Amino acid sequence: MACIMSMLVIKKGTLDTIQDNGRTGWQHLGIPVGGYMDPISAKLANLLVGNSPQEAVLEIFLPGPILQFTSNALIAITGAGSVVSSDGIEIEFNRPTVVGAGTILSWQPTSIGRISYLAIRGGWQLTPWLGSYSTCWGVAESGWQGRALQKNDAIPFRESLKLPFVPARASIRPLPWKHEVPPDTNEPIRLMPDSQLSLLSQESMLHLTSTPFLLHPNSNRMSYSLTGRLLTGQHKEMISSAVMWGSLQWLPDGQLQIFMADHPTTGGYPRIAQVAAADRGRLAQWPLQKPIFFDWVTREKAEKSLLEQHAYLTRLEKALHLRMVSYLTGSS
Repeated sequence: MACIMSMLVIKKGTLDTIQDNGRTGWQHLGIPVGGYMDPISAKLANLLVGNSPQEAVLEIFLPGPILQFTSNALIAITGAGSVVSSDGIEIEFNRPTVVGAGTILSWQPTSIGRISYLAIRGGWQLTPWLGSYSTCWGVAESGWQGRALQKNDAIPFRESLKLPFVPARASIRPLPWKHEVPPDTNEPIRLMPDSQLSLLSQESMLHLTSTPFLLHPNSNRMSYSLTGRLLTGQHKEMISSAVMWGSLQWLPDGQLQIFMADHPTTGGYPRIAQVAAADRGRLAQWPLQKPIFFDWVTREKAEKSLLEQHAYLTRLEKALHLRMVSYLTGSS
């Protein structure tokens, strides 16, 4: 039975999990950091509804679920995909929207991106595990029962919605502002050299940044597998060592894999490069059919890009907070 204030799963999607900024400080015990795959989209969703940018959201791999809101909610949807109500009304991305009790929304894929994010004003009524709400597979105390959402799950809201108006049942009302997301620049994913890059042959080093790769369909939250030209060199068995989000491993068959948010804490294959942290979200959203190109970046430029992202989110948080306060107090 659904909770009084909750979101009910009518039909599960490909992979729908509760995620936040992740849990740090536990990798020495084999516990992954986890967290959002596309941090910018996830944090934007939170900021649009007036949450802290680190609040937990629902991360939705497309094709997504069908969800019903059993009570009024202020939501924001960001990232990729298309969302339509049972009445055929399309929900605008990157805009705070009030949905009335009974509203049913369904997520469908588009040709751009792989992941959608849903934020609820006030967040979900969940208990953190080791300082995070993110789902850690198999740990029932994490996320929502330590697993992806299933049919008939009812995820409770943390607080009731207080707005200047009360929406009619199953109605949808977008609020009068929207954030325009900068268009994708279609630039290569930037890499920094890692400790075992020298094991590649000179020819393969050139191929790494001059030939395209594609994502394998089995790519998931743990790793993205790449298909393309086989890389050669002095491949050898290695002692397992620490890996992180974005570590690019060279596999024994000559192919590549990139560790993603749910990566293990160690890996035993050569680490030849590291994805720049500022490019993680773009990589996470990369469509299966779109060729990936890589390019080298210096550590200094990679750090500068990440600092620019943080500054962008800080400015956005201040602007959207003022807009929301103005709206809720009726002073707009």
